[in-house]
Amino acid sequence: MRSHPPSRRWFVVLALLSSVPPTRAAFADEPKADDKAKKEAKDETPALVAAEKGPFTVVLELDGVLDAKESTPIEVHTDSYGGNLEAKSAPILGPTLVKAGDLLVAFDPERIDDQIAGATREFDLAKLGLERTKEEARRTEAESRRQLARAKLEKDRTVEALEYFNKVSRAFRITRSELELKGANDSVTDQLEELDQLKKMYKADDVVEETEKIVMARSERQLDRSRKYLAFEQEDHDRLLKVALPRELEDLEHAAARATAEYEKTVVIVPMDLEKSRREIGKAEFELDLQAKGLSKLVKDRARFDVTAPAAGLVVPGSLSEGRWSGGDEIVKALRTKEALKPHQVQFTLLTGSAFVVRTSVGEASILELALGQTAE
Repeated sequence: MRSHPPSRRWFVVLALLSSVPPTRAAFADEPKADDKAKKEAKDETPALVAAEKGPFTVVLELDGVLDAKESTPIEVHTDSYGGNLEAKSAPILGPTLVKAGDLLVAFDPERIDDQIAGATREFDLAKLGLERTKEEARRTEAESRRQLARAKLEKDRTVEALEYFNKVSRAFRITRSELELKGANDSVTDQLEELDQLKKMYKADDVVEETEKIVMARSERQLDRSRKYLAFEQEDHDRLLKVALPRELEDLEHAAARATAEYEKTVVIVPMDLEKSRREIGKAEFELDLQAKGLSKLVKDRARFDVTAPAAGLVVPGSLSEGRWSGGDEIVKALRTKEALKPHQVQFTLLTGSAFVVRTSVGEASILELALGQTAE
């Protein structure tokens, strides 16, 4: 049995009338002469007849097709699923009267169910990823603020150390070194004077020679140590002025400059890092929203795998376009053998009304014989 009604040829007769009513009406279904009569008439030589004034009728016969005024194509419209459709249950394999809600075909949902399961897992992972991104952003913000505070503290401390060195420490250390140097020098001077006095005293007095040797030797050793200590102090003082203090000043200046630059960089970078974190959260939320929409579309597509009649009427496999049926045989074969169909492919056409129209076309040579509003039989 074919999946759609056999095509039928319809003849449309357009009558073009003169201003005088016709003496005879013309109909498309009038009986015609048989073939033999036509042949005999063709062999006869027509007689000449004088033209007479009177009414006449121009008849234009055209081929046409019958088309339903109310028809609804039925297909599986999917927003996300793009795979094949295989019939699991196909109760309609020919022209059938149906009621609204009657099942026309149920497609196997295994593939789309797998896609929904995969999309659900991806959506759950994306939700966890978003929560992690938010937590990382919160921690990044806290760390950035601590980093900014540390950079400011380091800058303040190095600047303060440089200022203290220039205002206090440098002069204090020079003065202390000078005092230590002067003390060492005074000690040597004092010991020289004491040694001279001892020599004079022992020369003038009658002292035991052994005692004199002990005291003089001890004083000379102390004087020798004091002279060496004085030399050390002089060397330290000279190095302090020429090397240590200049280098320390240089280090403090570099440290202050570096800490200041690091703080200024941190002041610029920290807001950028915070904005980056906020945008990463926004991106993750946007992607999660897209995944949610995609999952929702798949779920809605899944609900469309059971194709039902949207209204009562006559359901015919295939599509109807301007009175011409197409694809019916292929649709019926695919439904029977569970061959793959595609979404957005018309599987059925629902005829819901009893009104029909005849569609025809007129050749270019006959266009001028027509007028708007003419009736056709």
